[in-house]
Amino acid sequence: MLFRINLITVIKKFELEVEYEYDFLLYGIVSIEKSHRLVWHINNVYPFQFARIDDYELEINQKSLSFARYLFTYDENHITYCLLANKDENNYLIPELKNFDYLVVVKGALDFFDEEEFKHTLNELTVIQLAYVLEADKLKSKVNLLYL
Repeated sequence: MLFRINLITVIKKFELEVEYEYDFLLYGIVSIEKSHRLVWHINNVYPFQFARIDDYELEINQKSLSFARYLFTYDENHITYCLLANKDENNYLIPELKNFDYLVVVKGALDFFDEEEFKHTLNELTVIQLAYVLEADKLKSKVNLLYL
């Protein structure tokens, strides 16, 4: 007597959804100045000393994009400021923020950071038409800022 066993394999698919934590503040800047000129003006305001570092490279829609990046770390308060160009020729780092030419990402010990004073300092510069606090959590393409 032969026994035939039919095995039915059940394949279950699992998706891993990862919620990234965006523990930084984001500012948008409107300015017609080139990035190096903008940084020069910002560096003339104490305590900022932004320095050019390697461009922020990202691949979006199979295109390699490169955005100018400047960094300043304020050791006294343990806060890092990263100024990024939002435009790369015809592409945007954050497409839903096309009105902003530059983005400033502030990370670190944000308990010691005065948001209003920073925004006021930026808005006082004549080369900046507008500095605005943005809510990173509400951006569709916020993942583009994850690896700063």
